[in-house]
Amino acid sequence: TAGEPAATEHKRSAPTKDEPTSGPATKRGRRALKITLIVLPVLIILGVALAAVGWYARRTYFVAFRDDQVALYKGVPDGLLGWDPTLEFTTDLTRDQLTPAERTPFEDARRFGSRSEAVAFLGEVADNVRAREDKERRNQHEQGRSRTTTSIVVS
Repeated sequence: TAGEPAATEHKRSAPTKDEPTSGPATKRGRRALKITLIVLPVLIILGVALAAVGWYARRTYFVAFRDDQVALYKGVPDGLLGWDPTLEFTTDLTRDQLTPAERTPFEDARRFGSRSEAVAFLGEVADNVRAREDKERRNQHEQGRSRTTTSIVVS
């Protein structure tokens, strides 16, 4: 009869979970999805780990000798997994100007959490050296004056 759907009409529906799908394109798509679901998290974990190591290797500062000059470096002494320390600057202070106690932090590559802490430390050391050198100069000057003003007259 008119208006009634024919009994022989079949509507094509999407395959169900139980129906096997076939074809090379479908198999390749599933394989690519599986590989992506495995590789992507591994790449993310490796990227996060690499970023963490880089952050650790570059977040600190340390003082050391560069040849015989006092220097400030950024990074970890001796480097870490390819992140070598970088020279921030050298000072006019030399190893010979420092007392053995003042040399120790530079020989041990003393670390600081920030650039400003390291610079403040270097300023303190420089102030101590300058004060000691000024005192030595004054003492030498006083000794020189006392030698020149003292005279012995023999009659």
